[in-house]
Amino acid sequence: MHLDLESRSWRPVSQDKCRELGIFPNSLMHNAATNEAALVVLKSARFDEYAMSQAALEYLLAAVETNRLTAGYVVLATRHMGKLSYVYKDVVDVATIVDPWAPREGPWAEARNQLHAIGHGAGPFAFEREQGARVPDA
Repeated sequence: MHLDLESRSWRPVSQDKCRELGIFPNSLMHNAATNEAALVVLKSARFDEYAMSQAALEYLLAAVETNRLTAGYVVLATRHMGKLSYVYKDVVDVATIVDPWAPREGPWAEARNQLHAIGHGAGPFAFEREQGARVPDA
C-alpha cells in the first residue's frame, strides 16, 4: 500500500475543525474516495522532534476502531524548500508503540509524544524512508 498525500484524492480538513477537535497544530487529511484519514505531524523547525497531539491520536484511532474510517495513518512530515517528505505507519500500530510513553505538556496542550527517533532507522519505529513523498508502507 502506498500513501500519496499529494494526489488530488487527499484533502486537508479545515484548520478550524482541527482546532475544534484538539488536533492543531497537527493537521488531518481525508480521502473521501477510500474513506481513509491521515494525521500529519510536521517536524519541529527548531528541534529534531515530532510533537503528536494526544487528542489527535485518540480521535483517529477511535474513528478506525468504530469503522467510521477504513484506515488511518500517522504521517511524520518535513517540508524543505516547498517539497514534502514523509514516512507513515498505521494508526493502530503507532498507538500500540506509544502507549507506554507518558504525554508531555506543551504549548498546544498535551503532546502525546516527542517522536525523535523516527526516520533515522533507530528505536521502536524504524520507519523505512525514501527521498521525496513516495515512501513504502513500513
